[in-house]
Amino acid sequence: MYMNYLFWLGSFTSAGAYWMYQRYQRPVSVGGADNPLKEPVLIQRAPNGHYHLDLLSFFQHQPLQIEAIPFSEGLPRMQIEAQTQRLRLDHLPRQHRFLFQIEGRAVLASERLIPLAKTSNFRDLGGLPTQDGRSLKWGLLYRSDRLSGLGPGDWPYFKNLRIQTICDFRGPDEVSRQPNRLPPHLAFRQIGLPIYDPNRPMGDFLPS
Repeated sequence: MYMNYLFWLGSFTSAGAYWMYQRYQRPVSVGGADNPLKEPVLIQRAPNGHYHLDLLSFFQHQPLQIEAIPFSEGLPRMQIEAQTQRLRLDHLPRQHRFLFQIEGRAVLASERLIPLAKTSNFRDLGGLPTQDGRSLKWGLLYRSDRLSGLGPGDWPYFKNLRIQTICDFRGPDEVSRQPNRLPPHLAFRQIGLPIYDPNRPMGDFLPS
């Protein structure tokens, strides 16, 4: 169901598209903030590793309790008190990703755009609503541009995403010209699912 629903969020480009998923079981709720994806809070991570949080309507001139929950095992949770609507967090380990739980379980969210230097538009699809009224879990399904540019500088962060399976929508020729550059010594299940045939019009691949 998730693959069918999220399939059309990908872009048809010469670079192709990837969908990546892993089993990371944490619940998430989606709020009704006034932004294109109806995010309850806006979270970004800068290339230097600093987190920027905009609490939007959750901040009502009163302190909010936020818990930073690491995706990686073995790291402690961290407690943060928000005194302003916008926060910059510069003390969280740069090579590790965090979920942010706001006011108990009112909101659980993370950054959508994953800060990898050598691949573009790498996004977590967590929090997006599904057709049955629920929401996709954070850290479960990603989409990105090609991974042929991924290099040693990105590998530690990529490794900590704990991705297990990579579905490649490119054709065999493009895969052979620009193969994935994945962290060594890690096992990934790679599935080829080419969705574009240059001998057929693009309209054949778009939803009616």
